[in-house]
Amino acid sequence: MFDSRFASLLRRLSALALCILLLPPSAPARAAFPKPLTVSFTVVTYQNRARSALKQINSLRKENGLAPLVMPADLEKAAIQRAAELFVFFDHDRPDLSAYDTVDDAYACGQTSLAVAECIAAGYSNADKLMDDWRENALDTLLDGDFTHAGLACVYVKGSYNEYYWALYLQQQPVGFSAREADAAAKAGKSHSVKVAVGKDMYGRADNSHKRFELRAGNLSLKTKQSAVASVYLYDRYGVKIGKLAPEGLTFQSSNTKLFSVLQSGMVKRKGAGTATLTVSAPGLDDIKCTVTTGGPETLTSLKTLLSGDTWTVARIACFADMDFANAQPDQAGLLRTGDGWLWPLPASNLKLTSAFGYRMHPVDHVPNSHTGIDVAASTGVPIYAARGGQVIMSEYGAGANWSYGNFVVIDHGDGTTTLYAHMSSRAVSEGQMVSQGQTIGAVGDTGNTSGPHLHYEVRRNGQRTDPEAYYPNLPFIRAYNW
Repeated sequence: MFDSRFASLLRRLSALALCILLLPPSAPARAAFPKPLTVSFTVVTYQNRARSALKQINSLRKENGLAPLVMPADLEKAAIQRAAELFVFFDHDRPDLSAYDTVDDAYACGQTSLAVAECIAAGYSNADKLMDDWRENALDTLLDGDFTHAGLACVYVKGSYNEYYWALYLQQQPVGFSAREADAAAKAGKSHSVKVAVGKDMYGRADNSHKRFELRAGNLSLKTKQSAVASVYLYDRYGVKIGKLAPEGLTFQSSNTKLFSVLQSGMVKRKGAGTATLTVSAPGLDDIKCTVTTGGPETLTSLKTLLSGDTWTVARIACFADMDFANAQPDQAGLLRTGDGWLWPLPASNLKLTSAFGYRMHPVDHVPNSHTGIDVAASTGVPIYAARGGQVIMSEYGAGANWSYGNFVVIDHGDGTTTLYAHMSSRAVSEGQMVSQGQTIGAVGDTGNTSGPHLHYEVRRNGQRTDPEAYYPNLPFIRAYNW
């Protein structure tokens, strides 16, 4: 799928092209779109595959007596941005509904360009499959001798509808133009954080050419003297979380300022004990409401002065004992338990360990690394149980430093110990929720950086990762490690 734009001459187009005329510099500026909202998320760039595709394009050009396309660093960055935007909205228009060539404005790579064109694709995992498509549908554009420079990118978003997204951005440059070429030693599987502007006209549209977006905000549970950031996330029409919205353009309002206040940055600050509503608004969009529950008066200080030994640990245990477990499910019967109270987080039939704690060869990236937990083989949809009771402190689709976890849950057990459950196909608990031992917290999946469905399970004590196997000394594990 591709598009061409003109400044001085009409570009050749295939039958599948979407053509929009690029007006000369003297023409009036494009109509302004409503101010968009910005969403941030992480993609994995496979520029080694992009360079393989560019090599094939240049081979085609050589066979037809044309000079090879040169890839400057700025054009490569622009192509990565456009490929990431295709995950949000697969179209030659950008997610803010501006034309694709406006990417020049951000990367200053089109100031000397006379004409531009774009080829896009999705769903192809390698360069050979991509080129089969473009040879059939975009050959005239690839073999256009007026184009001299290009940016080409491949990004991967696991769990998305198409997973792989490709963007080729072509430019015609005047004689004598020079720019720093992109680094040829492209690293495979590099995590890359991006920000994408999404126009407000995109929300609520569900026809064949536009995604329907949904905004969601999670409930907040604030303990004594605690603050937290109210996070708003963007989901596509398939229920896939795209990323977190920047607070710019959003308005936050507390229904009861005596219980909590909220800054325009989304920072919520506790003032009193109770429950109130946080409303997030933006012009032209439906309001988003979430519940904020604030804790009672401070008691830890007095407890700590009365207790001896590890007073902080004892105090936390005392607080957990007073918390409400009324809505928690009872412990599951027939699950594997240890003598010191730990519950195996999967059904008894799932005892095959495919990766141990510590040093190993990564099964996806194929590079040595330190494995922070253990991997347990299980089919998609198998229930995951809380190893111990406690409070959910994280329940989200990983982004930034946590992108590789995919859907994951972290439970604080109140004694300095936390457990993490990653790569879930779905999560059954939310941040701030109290759970009991054996309660179903999600289901096995393969979201994040995985080679197939499994549970990645971590145990941390006082913030330090420990070997989860040590907590289950008597279980008959089957060890089939991927070294």
